[in-house]
Amino acid sequence: MLEMLKALADDDLRGDWEQILVLLSLDATRPFWGDLRIKLADPDAVFSAMRKFVEAQNDLASDGDDNYAEEVRWLSWRLLGEIGLAEGEETVRVLWNWFETAGRPEAKWHWMWRILLYLFDGASAGELLGRGVPRPKAEKLLRISADWSDLVDELQGRLEKAEVLPKSKWDQLQDTMFQLETETDYEVFGGLQEALERPHFDRFWARVVDLLSPKEMESLIRWGKARYALIESPLDKEKLGDFALQAKDALVPPELRTRN
Repeated sequence: MLEMLKALADDDLRGDWEQILVLLSLDATRPFWGDLRIKLADPDAVFSAMRKFVEAQNDLASDGDDNYAEEVRWLSWRLLGEIGLAEGEETVRVLWNWFETAGRPEAKWHWMWRILLYLFDGASAGELLGRGVPRPKAEKLLRISADWSDLVDELQGRLEKAEVLPKSKWDQLQDTMFQLETETDYEVFGGLQEALERPHFDRFWARVVDLLSPKEMESLIRWGKARYALIESPLDKEKLGDFALQAKDALVPPELRTRN
């Protein structure tokens, strides 16, 4: 856990950490914990520990504590320790890894492909055929896209139903605290769909990378940039370059290979 606490010395990362814990502490979020793909022996104990962290963090923010950053790191140490005692150290690491995937700013290429895989259709497959991707693989891409779209649509439908339910006092308080801090009317629960989608998408992206040869992957990336340029038109070359994948982004991590 020491490396996690060292990481929280970064102000931006700590801010993201605090926000994701607030999100996970909401009563409206609790029914979606099963979608986190984190196996917990006692989810209620973890939920309670997060609530205690958020309550203490809110008090620090309200008091304007001069040692706020260090106090939050201490609270984080206590939180991770409580979860470790309840669930084991491995679960602490899994939770942290999930945070680094879902709670940190998303790479632009990752965001772009979450959109493009959702929009992939027969016309898209035909365009890839023209770029040298074999028909069987183009058809498999269609099936991957259909699976991804089904998951996103199902999740969005559940979230929409949850959004219209009356808010608990706790959820109202967290929205108020967040709105005062950010000077917006943004509600914390609004960030849940992206936080849940992103780790799921990695599994689908692994299926795409496993399917295509390096040359076919290059064709897919060229198609993706051209397709995205049409969606976001006009898109200048500099902005489009921000959506480039690095070599590591076209590799399948071992942990995704075993789950895929």
